[in-house]
Amino acid sequence: MNNFSGIGRVGGDPVVTQTKDGKAVATFSVVVDSGYGDKKIGTWIKVALFEKRATVAEYISKGDKIGINGEIVNREWTAKDGTKQHTLELANANVTLLASKKDAPQASPKAQQAVADNFDPFSDKVPF
Repeated sequence: MNNFSGIGRVGGDPVVTQTKDGKAVATFSVVVDSGYGDKKIGTWIKVALFEKRATVAEYISKGDKIGINGEIVNREWTAKDGTKQHTLELANANVTLLASKKDAPQASPKAQQAVADNFDPFSDKVPF
């Protein structure tokens, strides 16, 4: 079975291109975190969506939180210098928008500072 499922953040705005036969291809990367605290690491995953699935590029942008699942494929090509190149990517995955960065409420710097100034880690009160 070859299936990846994860939740992560879009690393950059999707880029939509056309294949030689005119089919749309949207490419972008997703960072998926694992671990916690000082042990937390991010794993970058390349994503390629073809034809109808490429329209997801209209709805997601850098920083958006998405759920993604699909098949991992090894894509090979020949570089301009003649060397063989390869990369692993998630091809034609299912994408679910979980949270848009632009829709998230942002606290003002003044409000953030007020919370920080009044925070007592030994208090039973919630600082917000």
